[in-house]
Amino acid sequence: GKQVLLIDERKASGGQYFKQPATDFEISEEKLDSQYRKGKALIRKFEASGAKSLFNLKIWGVFGPEKFLGYDSTNRYVITPKHVVIATGAFERGLVFPGWTLPGVLTTGAGQTLLRSYQVSPGNRVAIAGNGPLNLQLAAELTRAGVDVAAIAESAKLFNVKNVLLGGLLFLRSPTLALTGVGYLLTIAKAKTKILPGHIVARVNGAEAVESIDFRKLDSSSSKSFQVDAITIGYGFIPSNEIARSLGCDHEVDKRWKYLGAKKTLAGSTNIRNVWIAGDGSGINGAQVAQSSGNLLAYALLAQEGAPKSLSDRFSNFISYVQLRNQLGFQKVLWRIFKAPIFIDELAEEETVVCRCLSISYAQIKAGISEDTLSAGASKRISRVGMGRCQGRYCSPVIQKLIAKNSGLDINE
Repeated sequence: GKQVLLIDERKASGGQYFKQPATDFEISEEKLDSQYRKGKALIRKFEASGAKSLFNLKIWGVFGPEKFLGYDSTNRYVITPKHVVIATGAFERGLVFPGWTLPGVLTTGAGQTLLRSYQVSPGNRVAIAGNGPLNLQLAAELTRAGVDVAAIAESAKLFNVKNVLLGGLLFLRSPTLALTGVGYLLTIAKAKTKILPGHIVARVNGAEAVESIDFRKLDSSSSKSFQVDAITIGYGFIPSNEIARSLGCDHEVDKRWKYLGAKKTLAGSTNIRNVWIAGDGSGINGAQVAQSSGNLLAYALLAQEGAPKSLSDRFSNFISYVQLRNQLGFQKVLWRIFKAPIFIDELAEEETVVCRCLSISYAQIKAGISEDTLSAGASKRISRVGMGRCQGRYCSPVIQKLIAKNSGLDINE
């Protein structure tokens, strides 16, 4: 019974996980996979709910939780909500290594978008490198689409007894998700695609585009090369927290992943009254957690508004709580299986471009850091690193690490 407005930067519903095929295609729904179908069902449920929506709208200014400024191609907006739910998701963590700026190097998410939305392969012969199940999903989807996947370099040491036992725990937590993961591995095995556990991408070679890639073991004891014309890299995500930070929500650095995540309760409330966060905008836990946390958040928001709770609502709220706890447990076990070192600048050479937007090299950035450079902002003023279109999304982890090492300050500071 509340007035709800959904603002989305994309042109259509679905986000990254439930992204639908482009409207230019004639789609036979029964031939789509379960991820598409679940997304379509959720979109239809939203469209029937009576909520209003504004797509292709960018928020550019935040002046407290009651005033947001945005624009689209034709209009300018002032939005004045009573409550705001931030569901901005995450962006992919870049990895700096020689050749990463060559055409044909994509993130895993970009490769998946090309395939799932547009039925386009990143290349004729593709390699995949990274850490986490999304890379295996993309490998399986490309294989099923008839693409030649040359190799998958996974930085975790996947195949051992410990992980087999942990896989059993995953199955107990969520049989459906666990079986989906097994399905990816079977598809990859059937295609005889090489999986290289404990390997990382070391270099991409090519004159004007990707021609070959070098993978090396984490201990540098050996390396393998493959002739390819494209590679996707997926080494994790960073919360898209600009709005939450602008509103003054409390944040903390995640100890393992070293990203800045917003502090919130299980139900999504923050230290700012009437500001809520759902999904990966506060910490990376995936689509299932995002959906359950959104459900739990809705009940908590209604309770704060004093809305009467029916028996049905109380039961649904309890189910969402149980689901969310179970899914968070699933994620915890999953990342024990995919546990691997976090790489930031370890692969960079002196001439490697770190700031893609302004073509600033690793050597240039280090030359601008002295004993007086005590913040990433100070480095930005010296070398202009982070001033480009991406606003530091790719280069900031490198800068923060260098500043912390140089100054002796903790990364949280």
